[in-house]
Amino acid sequence: MKTYVYLDWNIYNKIEKVDSLPESERLVYNRIREQILGDYIVTPYSNAHINDLARGYKKDNRFVQGHIENISHLSKNLCLTQYWNENRVTWHFRDPLEFLQTTVKDSENNTTLEGFLSEDETGLSRIPFMPLKYNKLPEDFAQLFEGNSLFDIMYPKTKVSMTYYSFAEDMFDFVHNIKKDFALYKQFRKLINDNRKKLPQSKSLFDGIDKSITSIPSQLKFDNIWEKYKASQTFKNSRFQLIIDTYYKLDLGGYMQDEKFENLIDDSLHVYYGAQCDFFVTNDDRCFAKATKVFEDLQIKTKVLKPLDCPQSFA
Repeated sequence: MKTYVYLDWNIYNKIEKVDSLPESERLVYNRIREQILGDYIVTPYSNAHINDLARGYKKDNRFVQGHIENISHLSKNLCLTQYWNENRVTWHFRDPLEFLQTTVKDSENNTTLEGFLSEDETGLSRIPFMPLKYNKLPEDFAQLFEGNSLFDIMYPKTKVSMTYYSFAEDMFDFVHNIKKDFALYKQFRKLINDNRKKLPQSKSLFDGIDKSITSIPSQLKFDNIWEKYKASQTFKNSRFQLIIDTYYKLDLGGYMQDEKFENLIDDSLHVYYGAQCDFFVTNDDRCFAKATKVFEDLQIKTKVLKPLDCPQSFA
């Protein structure tokens, strides 16, 4: 039976540069590489690795070709991806270079909600959003803007239009902007931590928002802010949402917090894909700690390892 090992991006990177590493590290990563090339373990890559590469590609694409060749060599192009609206993760063979080029192209087009929806030539993606343009948010929603100036940054269109569609646009923009703006992420995280004890007092406000409309997509509701996780229909794959939600809640709750939001997103994906394999290997202390906690809390059998532990564990 094959042993499946999911490698965090930093492990792929270390193996690529193995000849330039200090001797102690070189021995560790050479032994991992030998097990991969000797077919003792199978190491798939994922769209989380591609996301890491895509960011670097936009800044400086001179080194991308080497990274792609390394991923292709070690993974043999075996790819793990949770595609949108699929009820399970997809195991398939996909050329990493083609995947990267597609990802970069999509990210350039999908910087706004309108841009994202326009990618669907059938127009079906717009249907759930059309009623939101005519549905007004409750008047109480305006209270948010009185409490913290951050909400002016988060919801500029909502403040003017006060519709569910403007709210959806702002949320789409915010997720895009927070990945690029470290200061914005720090403000957002501080807001959550500072108001942790106050949030239950505002529960009625958000309950009222959810109850005032029946057609709003479930992913736009506030239920998960207040309730302990319950399986929902935000994604067809409830296992995906459970793992990602648990990882986010640990981080935003103050447990081994990431400094950048884009790291939080990609690391949560790495942890999800790691949960599909027998082992998950990372040398990132934050990711290691949170992955271990997520797997313990959710009773996932995947073992989280640091590189130094790999040779003994795979024997």
